[in-house]
Amino acid sequence: MRRRRTSVLLALALIIPAVVGATQLAALADVIVPPVLTKTFLPSTVAVGDTTTVIFTVTNPNATQVLTGVHFTDSLPTGLVVASPGVIGPTNAFGCQLDPNAVTGSSLVTLLNMSSVGAGKSCEFEVAVTATQVGSLVNTTSTILSNEGGAGNAATATLTVIESTTTALMVSPTHPRFGQPVTFPATVTPGGTTGLTPGGTVSFYLNGSTTPIATVPLSTDGTAKFTTAALPAGVNTVTAIYSGDNNFGPSGTTTDASTTVSCTTTITGTHQGSLILGPGSTCIVNASINGAVVVPAGSSLDLENSTVTGAVSATSGTPALRMCGSSASSVTVENATGFVVVGDPADGCAANTLSGPL
Repeated sequence: MRRRRTSVLLALALIIPAVVGATQLAALADVIVPPVLTKTFLPSTVAVGDTTTVIFTVTNPNATQVLTGVHFTDSLPTGLVVASPGVIGPTNAFGCQLDPNAVTGSSLVTLLNMSSVGAGKSCEFEVAVTATQVGSLVNTTSTILSNEGGAGNAATATLTVIESTTTALMVSPTHPRFGQPVTFPATVTPGGTTGLTPGGTVSFYLNGSTTPIATVPLSTDGTAKFTTAALPAGVNTVTAIYSGDNNFGPSGTTTDASTTVSCTTTITGTHQGSLILGPGSTCIVNASINGAVVVPAGSSLDLENSTVTGAVSATSGTPALRMCGSSASSVTVENATGFVVVGDPADGCAANTLSGPL
């Protein structure tokens, strides 16, 4: 008898936990989970005065249970107000019955508790908002609630608001001689009245190049300037692009700055025999020199897209020498008193072909 009673007790001990476990699983299967709320700004970076869209997405994770009485509030942070028309986009489709409210000029977005979300559905609505101040604006909603699932989560999104800028560029002088310094001053002007000072850099691009000829930090007065004496003969156009910083947006010049460089002497076409340059500056452009080119002391040379069958030599000190897209047997430069550019894409100077040493 004792053995039989012990066996029965052991059987009960095994059966009862299994029954309880099954009951718990059944209970878990009947649990209704709350709705899930997400939000995002699109675009997530705007300038002061611009309008962006807040997209709210409400998801019902329950496979068979409709959630009713779904509601939350969203108090917009300082620097954001509801724009016109306020609520935009579809709100009642595919099992979604949303009832959002957002009054133009206010700072409150509400999803009223008459809203419902079908089983397994995700529903969204959009609200247009306008940024009124610079900064990183963090926006967090209240907890989303429903009648059946109770309290869900709060949703957070961040909008970066910057101040717009304009960039203007000037040039001086507008008609220099080859080798004469030319200055390009750029001015970055904020588009608003925040009182903040823009930082960052200004990059200068010569004659359509995608590589900047110079990148200069922006001064506290909103200016950056670049000076060069290495511009080639002819019309040179410079573009300036401001990088922007954490508070200010980038901008580029709408009108480029142009300067026309000239030489004391300009040589084109074919020249027989060696060439000894005269005083001042000499531009050899699209020419063929059947001989050598000698640059005496004090003379400057701009050799562009030309062929020299002999050597190019400047051994007595030259204030400026530029050789681009040309060919020669060799190039020798000694004791230069100014700049020397021999093939440099950033300076708008194409590579050269040399059959001898440089």
